[in-house]
Amino acid sequence: MPEIVNLHKTVSRFDWSADRLVLLRLYGASIRSKLDYGFVVYGSARKSYMLDHIHQKSLRIATGAFRTSPMENLHVEADEDSLYLRRKRLSALYAIKRVACLTTLLLESE
Repeated sequence: MPEIVNLHKTVSRFDWSADRLVLLRLYGASIRSKLDYGFVVYGSARKSYMLDHIHQKSLRIATGAFRTSPMENLHVEADEDSLYLRRKRLSALYAIKRVACLTTLLLESE
């Protein structure tokens, strides 16, 4: 994961001049997708500051925010949920899909 954050730093340099939209899409495709992939496993474990740190660092690079910027403001600026809220939403969607699948199987067996 740190390699991907370094890629964001490289692309965001002034020489390459990638704009904010490109950097946010790169964040969504490279980092957020990996964080979402394992949400069931690390979402039920104790709070992982390493994943939050990677999430925050990538959003700061993508938006060009200072290190002292509050994360709540950064989430609004990048139009992203915090990892905690994202885990909760994905968990709820996963539960709904599982219930719908079981309901379909029960209706077909009747």
